[in-house]
Amino acid sequence: METTVAPLITREFLEFALKEHFQCNIDILDFSVANVVTSGDNFTSVLWRVVITYSAENSQKKTLSLIAKMFPEDEKMVNLVTTNKCFDTEIGIYGEVLPTIYHLDYSRKLSAKTFYTSLEPRPVILMEDLTTLGYTTYESEEGLDLPHCLIVMEKLAYLHAGSVAVHKKSPHLITKYKGGLYARNETLRAFISATFSSFMEVCEETPGFHHYVSKLSIENLTESLFLSKEPSESFNVLNHGDMWLKNLMFNYDSKGNIIDTLFVDFQYPFFGSPVLDLHFFWVVCTNSTVKVQHFDYIIHHYYNELVTHLLKLHVDTSLTFEELREDFRARAGFGFAAAVISLPLLLAARSSVASVDNFLGDGRRGSYRYMSFHSEKYMDQITLLLPFYDKLGVFP
Repeated sequence: METTVAPLITREFLEFALKEHFQCNIDILDFSVANVVTSGDNFTSVLWRVVITYSAENSQKKTLSLIAKMFPEDEKMVNLVTTNKCFDTEIGIYGEVLPTIYHLDYSRKLSAKTFYTSLEPRPVILMEDLTTLGYTTYESEEGLDLPHCLIVMEKLAYLHAGSVAVHKKSPHLITKYKGGLYARNETLRAFISATFSSFMEVCEETPGFHHYVSKLSIENLTESLFLSKEPSESFNVLNHGDMWLKNLMFNYDSKGNIIDTLFVDFQYPFFGSPVLDLHFFWVVCTNSTVKVQHFDYIIHHYYNELVTHLLKLHVDTSLTFEELREDFRARAGFGFAAAVISLPLLLAARSSVASVDNFLGDGRRGSYRYMSFHSEKYMDQITLLLPFYDKLGVFP
């Protein structure tokens, strides 16, 4: 069956894509297409689940479930995705970087296997449906608890260590990724302008936040963000760049214990200090209990895992924990910027009006942006994050 909701996904396209992947003739007997995410769960792409019944040369009928990742429908996000070359980047990560990491002496699965990628006539990535392997998204809206945070740190440390090993052999494969989620462009400037004004409004209206008003300026926020993104003089990795809940999937055993986690999005990686991934994760993924009690434990766990993976990958590093911790402090502007620019949108209620256009377009009382900044979830998180980043010296 052909579909009008995803017109690129036709029988002919699927036969061509699977032929390319399996290197044999494929006969598509039937297929169905269904939307994977709801409004507000994914802004930079549209995801479709494609369930295919097919037969290959001299084989019986088989069923395959894939995820098709395609261009977003939101106009502003189309501009952002195009400007940042998000699909070019992600195809490069899946096609070059991850396979190179997997060919190292020591290998762990990082993401879904890709079946087909193309930029023409429209960007599309076909990848394995991780739900068929038992992976699922984290459903709690409160953020990750400590066990989930620790397993993410383990996999993130492996990604970072693997990128260091690849950089040692083929530096151009890693250093060419420079922009990330906060690349300098008109869309980012629009985000900063809109979110900073709403954030200042929150500070002015909230008891206990008033003293931050005189310490904040859009110029300081912007300068601190861009300075933090400059590569370190001593130790850099390929940052994932967009560590939020919907870009993580988890696997559990029969008793509900976490076995593994995988990343499902690589549109915003960039070469830089590893603490930038740590800042973004800390701001947008952790629950309130973790933010209050477990920072030192989590960052120690990340560092220990990073060193362990580097040793297994035969990469020498003189990075000490004290140096990592100091770099985290020095680049705290990145985390605070994430709390202002990204966190309110990522925590916003999922609804039919959940779009970047609505978020940027109107900040008046009752608007989508106003409700995002004044939501109980955002207020709970920012109440913890403001003093945290104040202690790190973000505010002059």
